[in-house]
Amino acid sequence: MSAKQIYQHYAEQERPFVKMVVSSLKDVTHNQKVKRFDFLTKREQDIVISIIGTQTNLAAGGGFTEAERMRMTLSPFALSKEEKDITILEVSWNPKFAALRHPDILGALLSLGIERKLIGDIRCTKKTAQIAVCDRIADFIVGELKVIARASVCIEKSKTTEIEQVEEVEQFTLLTKSLRLDIVLSQLLHASRSHIQNLLSKDIVQINWKLVHSGAIQLNVADILSIRRAGRFELKEIMATKNNTKYKISIEKKI
Repeated sequence: MSAKQIYQHYAEQERPFVKMVVSSLKDVTHNQKVKRFDFLTKREQDIVISIIGTQTNLAAGGGFTEAERMRMTLSPFALSKEEKDITILEVSWNPKFAALRHPDILGALLSLGIERKLIGDIRCTKKTAQIAVCDRIADFIVGELKVIARASVCIEKSKTTEIEQVEEVEQFTLLTKSLRLDIVLSQLLHASRSHIQNLLSKDIVQINWKLVHSGAIQLNVADILSIRRAGRFELKEIMATKNNTKYKISIEKKI
């Protein structure tokens, strides 16, 4: 399949990444090189899998069991499952003075000038967090990050097993006349349809980790909506009202 034929299956904003994957695959298959990606989103992982097919060996891992963001390796040789270049950092703070959450920790890391692709999942409890990072930035973070959201923190390389993540969620019900994306988003965000269309045009709305631009998309049970700076919403249940004129949607928002 030609590059042009491959690109037509992907959105325009995904094509630079697609081009990089295609180039990496050629290096692996033609030049017998090993390609190791930084942390990839769910959508990027899907793109890699769809492009390489069975053309080479693939391994993936994110440092945690059931990680969302993962590093992937393409290799002409057999691969082990051991992840030698991912470090888990443990962050601790005094819960009497702070309640740090995922956005606080991610924001502090990005403020150090670290690229998002070098950071994997961040898993939090009420007094600690664990962060998966590429090995090459682990020592820098340990040495530089001392305060998060005005709270003093201690960061060290983790020697323990995975913490049990505490996910805070908000559950609520939405009554809507349609399952169209723009109508549901308008009610979710308490915004006008024109504002929602503006958001859709700015590459900040995703359904199941895929960027979308059309407000006419029909939503389904288990769809996950991600809106940058607004949060992530999962449609847990959709029921029609008795007269079938509206839909009652049970929604769970990660907070």
